[in-house]
Amino acid sequence: MFDDDTQLMIRFSTGEENAFDQLFQRNSRRAYDIAIRFLANPDDAEDIVQEAFLRIYTSKKSWRLKASFNTWLYRIVANLCLKKIRKAKIIRWESLDSKEGAQEFDNPSPLPDETAIQPDEQLLRKETSELVQMAVQKLPPAQRMAVILHKFEALSYKEISEAMECSVPAVESLLHRAKLNLRKELRQLFYNQPQVFDDSRVNKNMGE
Repeated sequence: MFDDDTQLMIRFSTGEENAFDQLFQRNSRRAYDIAIRFLANPDDAEDIVQEAFLRIYTSKKSWRLKASFNTWLYRIVANLCLKKIRKAKIIRWESLDSKEGAQEFDNPSPLPDETAIQPDEQLLRKETSELVQMAVQKLPPAQRMAVILHKFEALSYKEISEAMECSVPAVESLLHRAKLNLRKELRQLFYNQPQVFDDSRVNKNMGE
């Protein structure tokens, strides 16, 4: 059995036009969330969504069931985001075929059990989350996309490898290097905010 979105794409590819409208309604927000986290620009994110679904629409006749619709959508959005970064020359492309070693993200220390969150704690968590987002934006493009897909979209390594069209070891390497770079960047961001810096809070906001 295919998932609902893949079934909708099958129906659209065989001539059912309203299936495309349903695909857009169900998935445009997901595409936007990935793009805004990657590009940090609402206008650019909207452009990515529009271009992604334009590609889906124009692929109606040539589309073949080689992967789920969601995997295909992730691949289109990821490629468009990475292409936009490269074209703008914001940051140099980092190869997905790196030979560097990789490890799983370390297990975090658990947060203390809290029965109630005080206002100052809420503020600290908000500040920590914002700083983590800033640190993610400073990652090289491929690392940034891998982190977004893994930590925010909850994709497995295999799903990320299919979306980014690279090997599972390459994904492991990207995430390992991203973790090291994030922690280095976060230490710099937190340097003047010692009341915010707490590894357990950082790990939680990173989704570890």
